[in-house]
Amino acid sequence: SLIPDTMAELDIKESVNEFTATPREGIQVMFIAVGDLQSIPMTKDIKKDKMMGQVASWLKKEHKLDKGETLNLFISDSYIPRPNQSLFDLHQKHTNSDGFMILKYSTQEPYG
Repeated sequence: SLIPDTMAELDIKESVNEFTATPREGIQVMFIAVGDLQSIPMTKDIKKDKMMGQVASWLKKEHKLDKGETLNLFISDSYIPRPNQSLFDLHQKHTNSDGFMILKYSTQEPYG
């Protein structure tokens, strides 16, 4: 399931509260690992010129995944971004009321 458990939701609220206390200039993205990856909510301020492929590469490094492992990304629980989509464009379309774009990711295949 792509929906985080209750404890992760509490961690996310704490992370958002801490993050929003400091003014930011980039794009605010909340990263949530789901499925088989260790769920550590992370909130990052990312430069506007990044592409989703660059973000995926960074996430793979953070989780020490093999280069051949697939990392599936989801925005708003259902939208699958393309690697060549800009983070800025996606943020414009998929921002929540707090100004964050929530990006969930997993190594599990999204379709059974």
